[in-house]
Amino acid sequence: DNGHPKFSTSISGIDGPWSEPIQLQAKLRNGAIVEQLENYDLFWVNNTLKLLATAYNLGHVPVIFSYVSASEPYLYWDNGDLVEIAKQNGFNTAVRSNAAAVNTLGDTTGWWYMVFAGETETTSFGGEGHNRLGLAKSKDLRHWLTLPARS
Repeated sequence: DNGHPKFSTSISGIDGPWSEPIQLQAKLRNGAIVEQLENYDLFWVNNTLKLLATAYNLGHVPVIFSYVSASEPYLYWDNGDLVEIAKQNGFNTAVRSNAAAVNTLGDTTGWWYMVFAGETETTSFGGEGHNRLGLAKSKDLRHWLTLPARS
């Protein structure tokens, strides 16, 4: 299916039954359609369901989308913002921010924290590269500050 993202839902919990997978539609804020997503993270912001996913076809860049209410559950996602993570020496020079996840402590502390994987090369481990974890924080989910590594 060329990496097109799909969702399946269950109203009774993890044991199912599950709906047939449906292909979701995700658009950036500028209207461009993002066709290949992976590594999903769902979270709530002010009663709006957000989807953080890695845009595979944009170079493993995280994107945060907002759920748009529609007749099909979890089908339409809009207003996607690319998460810009700065390149750091010796850490994420090849892939900057893959497989990100957001910590929802932002609702109580004023900061949102995101953990992500970075790579300096893409040849070892079957072409996946040697990943290390990074941490960033944001007040608005659009502007992110990377936190320095601790030794």
